[in-house]
Amino acid sequence: MTTSADLLAALEPMARLIPGRRNPFGALGYGIGRRSERGRLTPERCVLVFVPRKAAAPRAPLPPRVPGTRVPIDVVALGSNPEPSEELELPEDPDQLSPTSPLGLSSGA
Repeated sequence: MTTSADLLAALEPMARLIPGRRNPFGALGYGIGRRSERGRLTPERCVLVFVPRKAAAPRAPLPPRVPGTRVPIDVVALGSNPEPSEELELPEDPDQLSPTSPLGLSSGA
């Protein structure tokens, strides 16, 4: 099981793996959330990597886990013209992360 602390610790290696919009994976960004299988969310928390579209044979495939961690990576296709959105900030306290909200963040309630 991936803990909140594992997820937060995975963000630093992700910043090295995907340093910006110009990366070998064509990733637009990444965040913390729940893995999706066949269009349904699972309880498994992971790092989500957002791409315009998934490729059958990507030029540079992403690893299945964040390098140096046990945290899984799930690739999410946003479509050909994704809209920019606000940047979310993670809470200081890893216990504020929740597997039940889409982004892995609890409402603080």
